[in-house]
Amino acid sequence: MIARRPDLAHLYYNRGGAHHAKGNLDAAIEDYSEAIRREPTMVDAYVNRGLVRLKDHEYDTAIADFDEAIRLNPRDASAYSSRGFATNEKGEYDQAIADLDQGDQTRLARGLGVRQPGQRMAQEG
Repeated sequence: MIARRPDLAHLYYNRGGAHHAKGNLDAAIEDYSEAIRREPTMVDAYVNRGLVRLKDHEYDTAIADFDEAIRLNPRDASAYSSRGFATNEKGEYDQAIADLDQGDQTRLARGLGVRQPGQRMAQEG
């Protein structure tokens, strides 16, 4: 489908998700980056690219992606929580606690439950 409609950002985003699920981290980053290039306000692409980078222990670039997601949508609870996980891995515990708390507060304000460890809530975003 990308060959027929290379202008559609969501096609790259979706393929990035498939690469991510298969563990093809470099390919996932490439596709999420292309989705962002085509639609610079696609918050989920920033969050997911950040998650791939987090998995690859690229904490600073992951945090930059989460920062951009939060700038674009301050109500994105998953961006706060994900940034909290990244800052925790860097040993920045006070920032991690603040981000994780903000993620939980954002979820509760939107009528969503508090995220349990390892859980990704489909309603977030």
